[in-house]
Amino acid sequence: MNSLSPPSANPNNAELLIWCLFLVGGADKFVDVEDLYFKLFELAPARLSWRTRHDLPDYKKCAKALQEVEDQKRSRFNTFIIKNGPYQRKLSTDASAWCELYSAHFKVLYSQSIVPSAASQDDGRTLRSIESSDLYGKYLKDQSTELSLHAIADLFR
Repeated sequence: MNSLSPPSANPNNAELLIWCLFLVGGADKFVDVEDLYFKLFELAPARLSWRTRHDLPDYKKCAKALQEVEDQKRSRFNTFIIKNGPYQRKLSTDASAWCELYSAHFKVLYSQSIVPSAASQDDGRTLRSIESSDLYGKYLKDQSTELSLHAIADLFR
């Protein structure tokens, strides 16, 4: 993989984790994974919270994002993170350069709005349902289209 290939246009946990490691200082020093996980949750609570308690970070979801990045066989980012024991992580030089190069993209994707939950979760299903609805299609064609509260409520059923 070209380590400087562009990031995805859509939010994903692997790239979010790399960006968060950059934000918590992982370009210059080793960072504890718990600090990294907390930053992940801070930027994407809908994506990384408990299913029943949206105010709590789900350790398993955060750890899975790290495992996805570090997977030596399947990850396109497996050279981006340097380990120092089980709890310390730092970005490689290539990863730091990649974050700096695409920082404007990451700021828009992860820091200026709510990061939606993963597509397999309830929020993702709701968004896909709305995006595929006739009402949303009409609105996209003509944003002056009047939308009744009842029609909008139907989108969430």
